[in-house]
Amino acid sequence: MQSIGHNLNIDAWHVGGIDLNIRQVESDFPEWFYVRKESLKIFKVFKALMEAKLHVVFVGTPGAGKGMLVVLFAFYMALVQKKRVVLFRKLKGKGCTMLYLDAENEQYWRKDKAAIRDIYLLENRDFELCLDGLDYNDVCNHFETLARFRLLATPAQYPMKNNDVRLRRCIVPFWSLSDLNAIGAHREWPEQEIKDRYFYSGGNLRDFSSPKDLLRISTDQAIHAVLWDVAKLLRTQYGGGAEYRVDRLRMAGIRANGKSDLARDTKDLLKEYLGSSKWICVITSEYALRQLGKMMEPSYYKDLWSMGRMLGDDGLMDIAFENYVHALARDEKKIELQVRTYDREEVTQHTYVALAFEAKACRNDGKNAAEYDAAM
Repeated sequence: MQSIGHNLNIDAWHVGGIDLNIRQVESDFPEWFYVRKESLKIFKVFKALMEAKLHVVFVGTPGAGKGMLVVLFAFYMALVQKKRVVLFRKLKGKGCTMLYLDAENEQYWRKDKAAIRDIYLLENRDFELCLDGLDYNDVCNHFETLARFRLLATPAQYPMKNNDVRLRRCIVPFWSLSDLNAIGAHREWPEQEIKDRYFYSGGNLRDFSSPKDLLRISTDQAIHAVLWDVAKLLRTQYGGGAEYRVDRLRMAGIRANGKSDLARDTKDLLKEYLGSSKWICVITSEYALRQLGKMMEPSYYKDLWSMGRMLGDDGLMDIAFENYVHALARDEKKIELQVRTYDREEVTQHTYVALAFEAKACRNDGKNAAEYDAAM
């Protein structure tokens, strides 16, 4: 535990990877934890909410790392802030585990086949409860035991009630292409493999990191679950319920702010990460966009490009523009582009010429990004 606590000075962290040794205790925690700029902002939000003694629910895109943040903060509270912590996790396919951390009294233990009643049976009730993988119904069904949680990472949406005055929802945004490029480079993946993985995963870190043979399968499963009458939900924050699985495809991010990241204060970050009016939902998987193309009007991709610009995500803007052209060609609509010749000397003034062309036929071939590009 001492080696883990030694590296948990989150106030001194910068963008980049770090070895934390948490994997020795929680086997699914990454051996090399990549700290992105959004993580640094969430650290500030987390500390402000802890000082205010508020309850926090991490929401957002599945596969964005919400659970790993709860694990990280559980160790931080235990080993740095010297609080007694209980980390209770519900892991898909493995059941529930419970980890007890008490650095002051040097008591550490875990139970691999745990049940919620094990929390209730703890003699000392003075602990911070951190939950991962449980949802709103779990909390309601075991209210006396679970409602006291300090942190919760939920795999689904978490509705807010009028009397939840001590509860805050904090978004964990989807991953940008640049951050996923950094992870791929660390794993020494070829550039084409990184491109192929992002083609399917979009900003979903878990999918991006999954075995290649499962990547397309999991994306197809989510696509096939989308019905025509709920496809419009894919660009909103709302609805559908778990049976529609729209949260698996739509990914939540935060509207880009004009201020420099270094100039941001905690009040600004609280407004962005806690205020849903600042959140934007989009599809970032290019494969999903193409497969859902028959459900999407060309105007969808225009809106997606605008959202990419608001998010400050160049990769998403590229995806939106390319698919906008595909959609116009599919619908046999005239496409007009404003083009200019590159001139290194003219960096501020350019002359644009209108170029119109019409699609005579369209193709959608290939099994991966490279084959799609070759077909185009």
